[in-house]
Order: sequence, then C-alpha cells, then structure tokens
Amino acid sequence: MKKVLIVFSLFLVMILGACNSISDDKLIKDYVKDTYGIDIVINNSDKNMLELGQEKYYVSPVDHQHIKFSVIVDSYSPEDKSELNYRNKYLITDNYSIALKADKELHKLDKDIPDIKKLGFNESFNDENRVFFAESGKEDIWSFLYSTSHFEKASIEKDLDRLFEVHKLIKQSGALFDLIIVSDMRNLNERNSYILDLKKLKDVNTKEDFLLEMKKTNANIANFYENKK
Repeated sequence: MKKVLIVFSLFLVMILGACNSISDDKLIKDYVKDTYGIDIVINNSDKNMLELGQEKYYVSPVDHQHIKFSVIVDSYSPEDKSELNYRNKYLITDNYSIALKADKELHKLDKDIPDIKKLGFNESFNDENRVFFAESGKEDIWSFLYSTSHFEKASIEKDLDRLFEVHKLIKQSGALFDLIIVSDMRNLNERNSYILDLKKLKDVNTKEDFLLEMKKTNANIANFYENKK
C-alpha cells in the first residue's frame, strides 16, 4: 500500500508540474506578445522547482528564430523591485532590445563575410550562435570567428597579418562589436585563440599599432615577441 501511495504521489507531482509548465509557458508568450507585439517559441528554460528566486526562459520570435533572448520571471519582489510590471501580478524582465541590437550589428558584417572567408576564417562552428551578448548589466556584444588552419607559435606572425585584415574588414563594415574571439577548429582543450578587443582597436589603422594592442590583450602574442628578443 505504501508503495502505491508513493507511486501515486510521484504521478500527481508530474501532472501538476506539467500543468504549471503549460501555464508558465503561456504567461511568457502572453508577456512578450503584450510587450512587443510578437509571437515567440520557447526553446528551453531554467525553472526553479522550489518556486523561489528566478525562472529563466530562452525564447525566439516565431518569424526570426535566429534571434534568441531571455525572459526572466521573479517569483518574489525584493524591496528594490517592488513594482510588479505585468498584470500587476508578475515581475518580468527580458533582454529583447539587446538581442535586436546584436542581430543588427551581426548583419552589418554579412557583406564582408565572403572576404573574411577568403582570409581563412569561418563565421560559425558546429552550428553555434553567431552572436552573443550579456544576459544582464552591460550591453556588450561579441562574436566568434574560426580559423580553418591551426594557430601555432610558428605561424603567429602570419596569423597576425590575417587578423589585421579581418580587423580592417570589421571596421569597414561598421559593425559595433565589443569583442571578437578568433579560435582554430580543434577540440576545445587543444585549440588556440586570439582576442580582438574592438573597443581598444577602434582607432588603430596601422599594422604596428595593431600589433601593439594585440600584445596587450593576448599574453601568447606578448610572450612570443618577448622570447624573440
């Protein structure tokens, strides 16, 4: 009898959980529709089973599913967020505006992608997202490029020549990224990477100045030239 009660209880929890999930998903869809006038699909979520803290949903517009953003529901209102902003019942935040901005900047780069590929770089690897941004706080936008050849110590100078050309193309495009991380396409624990800090490279026009800034941002480049003395 005890086993039957346990099984029944587990079954009841599963049913209630499913009902809550349907209800929560509808809440998120209604919120985005009411706030931005768009229909969305919910890709996945991080839900707090104890109903404490936050529940985060990762969603995309139905008509633009390459745009991904998050919607966060607070299950309680701390003193500094005392105003309930949706239906006077829920405290909900999202980063749709920064997702739109990131997508806009990404598409500025589209016309230069063929030339970037000619330099030996791909714009994505294993179908990952092409653009990323902070979940909250600073509205930094960053992206990845992938070298079709391996980054090795012996090829640093040639790789820097290629990266300088990539930098010029990104600058020419007008895309306002904060950071571009350029990696080769080996397994994660084997690959080498370089960082293009585009904020610091904004006013750089010569290869000499480019090298100087790259040394400041990339220890592997700085160490290479230090050991070369």
